[in-house]
This record gives sequence, structure tokens and C-alpha cells, in this order.
Amino acid sequence: IAGGIGITPIISMMHSLLSKQQSFEIHYSARELSGLAFRDRIERIAGDNANFYASKEPNGQRLDLKKLLATPKPGVHVYVCGPRGMINAVREGATEQGWPSTHIHFESFGVQPLANDKAIRVHLYKSNTTINVTADRSILDTLLDAGVRVPHDCKRGECTMCTTRVIEGEPDHRDLCLNAEEKESSMCVCVSRAKGKNLTLCL
Repeated sequence: IAGGIGITPIISMMHSLLSKQQSFEIHYSARELSGLAFRDRIERIAGDNANFYASKEPNGQRLDLKKLLATPKPGVHVYVCGPRGMINAVREGATEQGWPSTHIHFESFGVQPLANDKAIRVHLYKSNTTINVTADRSILDTLLDAGVRVPHDCKRGECTMCTTRVIEGEPDHRDLCLNAEEKESSMCVCVSRAKGKNLTLCL
């Protein structure tokens, strides 16, 4: 399952599967037909197993994830790359339909600042220090620049290493790794921000 430029790693996977004579099908979605990059190439590789969707075109077909993921099959794996919303929708939908978590795979391109992001103040409870995080920087990078040691690895909200307990404030979760229960008390400081102006972290 691919969305937009998320098709790039999926094409490499398709070539690999084809060379190993393994079966697969591709579901590729974009807002407009012009956004379906490498369409001819994909059709050559996948043939009748190539499915395309253009949700914003007149009479365009929309990718129905609920229908696509409705029936888990033994030995079948789901791979997804694309916008964060699509990745979350696939992961959540597949889980709801009973797909084993080990059969759901994803790759993201990280998180870019949003146009409406604002500066926030982050208070560190243990050291009684307050730092200002500008709209264009992550909490993690700002903490590291200030000499605060925070375990981290991916910086894409995928590995959980930078998960930090939230004492006060409401996080704006943008990660791809914490479950609903974990998000009630913690956040990934590499990608997530605050819904308000202030956060207090257990650091």
C-alpha cells in the first residue's frame, strides 16, 4: 500500500518479490492521477495486480482500507509507505481486523514542521529548568542543544527510545510507535509537540 512518494521503496520491494517469484499486489493512492508516479513502470512489474486510486479526480476511486484489510490471510503481510495519516490508518485498520502485528510493516519519511506549529515552553521537572522550543525545531533537538541527555535513535517517532513521561500539558502526538495507553502518560519528544503553549516533562 503506497501513498504519493511512498511508492519509492515499494517499487524496490516489488522488483525483489518479482525476482523471487513471490506473489504480491500493489495498491497505490494519490489525490490526482498526475500524482501517481511511475505508473507505467508499476503496471509492467505488477500487471493485473496493480491497483490505482485518485481520490480527488471527478469520479475517482478512493482506496477503501476497511475493505482491503477485511480478511487477514495466513502468510500474507501488509507493507505501507506514504503520508503519516495513511500509515496510521493502515496500522489501526489492520489491527482492528485481526492482522498479527508481526505482519504489518511500515516506513515513513519522518515528520516535518506544520505550517501552524507555534513556539512552546517546556519545563523540565527534575532539573527545574524551562526551555523555549521554536516552531521549526523539535523538542528533542532543542533539549540536546541545551545539554539535556535524552535517549534517542530514529528521530522519526518509530523506535520509542525518546519516550518521555508528561507531567503537565497536553501532547500533540505525531509518533508511529506508542499505543493508546502509552500516549495517556508519555510522548515521543523527537516528533510530538504540545497542543497548548506549555508542557512539563519528567526530565
